[in-house]
Amino acid sequence: MRGFLCMALVAAVQAVGLIGCTTSISSAANEKTAAAPTQTGNGTNNLIVVDGVSRSGATFTFRRVVIERDGWIVFHPFKNGAPSPTEVAGYAFVGAGAHEPAVITIDYAPEVGEKFVAMLHFDMNEDGVFDFNDGVTVPDAPVFEDGVLVAHRIAAPSDDGSGADALAELMTDTFQTAPDDPDNTIRDHRVRISSASFDGVWLYYQLNTGDDWKVYRQRVVELIDDGDGSVIQKTYGLKDPERFVDAWDKPGLLTSMTASDIEPYFDGGCEQRWRRSAEDEWRGYVDPATCKIFSERRQAHISIEAEARLSQETYRQTERGFDENGEKLFGTEPGEFIVLYRQ
Repeated sequence: MRGFLCMALVAAVQAVGLIGCTTSISSAANEKTAAAPTQTGNGTNNLIVVDGVSRSGATFTFRRVVIERDGWIVFHPFKNGAPSPTEVAGYAFVGAGAHEPAVITIDYAPEVGEKFVAMLHFDMNEDGVFDFNDGVTVPDAPVFEDGVLVAHRIAAPSDDGSGADALAELMTDTFQTAPDDPDNTIRDHRVRISSASFDGVWLYYQLNTGDDWKVYRQRVVELIDDGDGSVIQKTYGLKDPERFVDAWDKPGLLTSMTASDIEPYFDGGCEQRWRRSAEDEWRGYVDPATCKIFSERRQAHISIEAEARLSQETYRQTERGFDENGEKLFGTEPGEFIVLYRQ
């Protein structure tokens, strides 16, 4: 059966040049394959709108993607002028239904005009893991509708220069303190939220700490481009945080999240402002002059200062708290950071 599906895929994707499945089948199966689908494009219930696709770095945004059941949007690269069907440049989970927009971050930032094949695959065993196997027999099968393979040849558009998208791309990863750090055991995992309920750029992040990696903090952040080239980060809490623990292992949660799942965590004035520095890193800052919170533990108002440095190698961060007289209550000295390394 898998061999037949593979040969059907070969026949179907000739229109986009995505040929490469190999198998050994009988002549009877070959006769069946001769009648296999040979058309690529969109169906009614499964489709990728490729007109108007935009890009920021390695992140592509499609205006609309529809899929009948949980699955994946998958990018295959081109090699030597032709698609390489046994290789994957990136994939993103898409839950059953319509997504406006749909976002996929591939493994690298391509050159303008670099070609890919974008196609849909079903999550056949519904485990939330993209099962591509060797690229010849693919457990998470490509999507056909009425004889049409849902696949398109696309070229990488110009980078739209969105700072929020570029920052989100750099943030989306796992960061962890060094094993020999005597004072800190911290893991920071950040993942993009691609829910139709949220416009713009949103991420979920989770901090785990201690030898048992206990969940310490869960937040949702919104990244907003400001007119001066900086990016403003707004922070939200989760109304039911337990439901979203390790949400990256439950991709359907992040595509079905709605505004009713979150609430503002800080009052105005505690937004973190990020700027791209000359050293090709992003620097974030929360100003203690504007960030005032009431500490339940201390039963007093305190000012919060936060600094962050984000690069390809590390995520350095620190927080400091001050009383109403400006005396430091907690946190590092100026210029000192907790260093987490990209995993």
